[in-house]
Amino acid sequence: MGSTIGFNWGYSGSGPSQLALALVADALGDDDRAQEHYQSFKFKVISRLEGDRFELSEDGIRKTVAALEAERGRGR
Repeated sequence: MGSTIGFNWGYSGSGPSQLALALVADALGDDDRAQEHYQSFKFKVISRLEGDRFELSEDGIRKTVAALEAERGRGR
């Protein structure tokens, strides 16, 4: 997977996928977990962002991933 346009948000394409993967991997410090959850994070968070600016905290990203894991029945 790769984006030729770089990071993006507000829809569900390759740019938002790249952004979701980068944010989740950085926040978790765990590339395997990031690979497992970035698509769900993209649909739940990144694709819904609007405008030219947004702010996501590391803690917020971690909590969202934890909620995604809990939804799957695999809380950490």
